[in-house]
Amino acid sequence: MLRVTFGTLFAIINLFLITNNGVQAAASSDGSYYAFGPGAESCGTFLSAREAEVSVRKAQGRGEENGFATARYGHYLGYVSGWNTMVNVTTPGVENLFQGTDIGGVMVWLENYCRQHPLDQFAMALSALWTEQAKRQQNRRPQ
Repeated sequence: MLRVTFGTLFAIINLFLITNNGVQAAASSDGSYYAFGPGAESCGTFLSAREAEVSVRKAQGRGEENGFATARYGHYLGYVSGWNTMVNVTTPGVENLFQGTDIGGVMVWLENYCRQHPLDQFAMALSALWTEQAKRQQNRRPQ
């Protein structure tokens, strides 16, 4: 079984983000973490990428199946998937934060959050998703 340390995972994710999304970084409002790549962008920027994705899919006659039609939206999908892996690896007791849904459901949740908070960093949307999913999983556990 392959064991990946947090440091190795962090380095791999950062390498991917830097080479595929340019060097973009921003600190959280309380200074507790830095977001890179799409996480440093605003929710409004994410919504623009989502709207372009929907437009291209319509033009191609494609539905909402897994995958992506635009590279920009693909960067967000990759970022969210990598973020989920990081949470699963580094959070005790969490095997799959997205348990009970799929990436499509996660992206719709993020889209809804971003419509309500277009000025927030995308990383803040992910943080809100983490809180929401943790509550849902806690409610599912037998008492």
